[in-house]
Amino acid sequence: MSLSGHIGAWVAGFSTTRAPVSARHEAGRCLLDVIGVAIAGSTHPTCALVRDLAQNQFGGGQCTMLGSNSPASACAAALVNGTAAHALDLDDVSYDGMVHASAVVWPAAWAAAEMAGAHGERTMDAFIAGVEVHCALGRAFTHDLFWRGFWTTGLLGSMGAAAAAAKALELDANATDAAIGIAMAQASGLRAIVGTPMKAVACGMAAELGVRAALMARAGIRAHADMASHPQGFATLVNQGVLDLAEIGKLGDYYTLAQQPMAFKQYPICSYGQAAVEALLDVLAALGTAPARVLCEVPQTVLDNMPYGRPADPTQAQFSVTFALGAALVFGNVAPDHLDADTLNDPRLTAAMDLVAVRVATDGAAALALAACQEGAMVTAWDGDGRSVSRTVRVPTGMPQRPLSDAQLQKKFFACVVPALGRPAAHSLCERVLHLEALADVRQLMGARRAPHTEPMTEDLQT
Repeated sequence: MSLSGHIGAWVAGFSTTRAPVSARHEAGRCLLDVIGVAIAGSTHPTCALVRDLAQNQFGGGQCTMLGSNSPASACAAALVNGTAAHALDLDDVSYDGMVHASAVVWPAAWAAAEMAGAHGERTMDAFIAGVEVHCALGRAFTHDLFWRGFWTTGLLGSMGAAAAAAKALELDANATDAAIGIAMAQASGLRAIVGTPMKAVACGMAAELGVRAALMARAGIRAHADMASHPQGFATLVNQGVLDLAEIGKLGDYYTLAQQPMAFKQYPICSYGQAAVEALLDVLAALGTAPARVLCEVPQTVLDNMPYGRPADPTQAQFSVTFALGAALVFGNVAPDHLDADTLNDPRLTAAMDLVAVRVATDGAAALALAACQEGAMVTAWDGDGRSVSRTVRVPTGMPQRPLSDAQLQKKFFACVVPALGRPAAHSLCERVLHLEALADVRQLMGARRAPHTEPMTEDLQT
């Protein structure tokens, strides 16, 4: 059986009742997180541009488009909500699949489910199925795909999104197989977009392609029966022929959501910078005074993924260790409110970044402390008298080895959602998300559409 055929058969027959309780619980955590960060991200300037484009270029429909009171088509909603989910780079990460799974799968599952008038249980089926397919593809094509320069969230995410949309639309195995093949034929994603607005947009585009592929398959459109293994197919042209079909065969027996839970971020920056911020905040608490200088030593992989020194714009700032540490020095945190031009031009931030040096830990205590570590950090700060304090964080809080609690995730959700919806509406939404499977119609999820709320953010994202 082909890759897409196996996925199609599994997705068509899947229901959450077959998944481990731990996988269902983790899926609920992912939904709370991604819906919260998407609502916060819906006010991002990039998302606003995409929303304007979608409103002008797509037809109407029955689906929620975050940031707008007008119902939208499923494709428009997936595009906008996928962009919103990734705009702040605050969404979850799967190191099992080397992808941002929820940010691309949930918008597709939600849009297709709203279009179909699906109940909450089927919507949850669609989300879990899409996440598991996305991560299985990440394993099947191996992480080398990412390290060679492909942005696997977009490249493989369209197929995970297609699986989710197909499930929400109740496509049979053959049509789901076709949807995966259509998405694979059009999938794209290059890591060169990192540090540009296109990274968030590409997440939305992958979600939209997944919905579109499912709708095309439902209409009877077909691609080659084996887009993955064809001599001119995906594995050959994109991945040097590498394809481990055994990972696809594990669907239904191995659940990423149960075995390798997601990493949840505390700060709206690349996951490779989370440890550095956490280490600096620990140092500042111990130092007890403003530092005269700060040294951050990290593995090479951190700078490979966060290549910017002084950022030229807010998007580059999300991939700059220097910015992240400067913001932590000035504001005691790194928050979405800091990702704007005014903050980047703030003389206090400029002065703070002048105090920060970042280098690869190639020798000495830092190299020993960070041995075999991909995204840790050792941070040392000196006060004006030359006294120093060092802290090492090998694994930041929020990673699967040090997970955020359910209460901490709810705190993050409210920090994201209260400024947009107000406190009462945020608490009502939280209850609906936590009990998604009880909804008779997923279009009830957001409640009545309302004008944007303007309550200032008073809660801290930091846990």
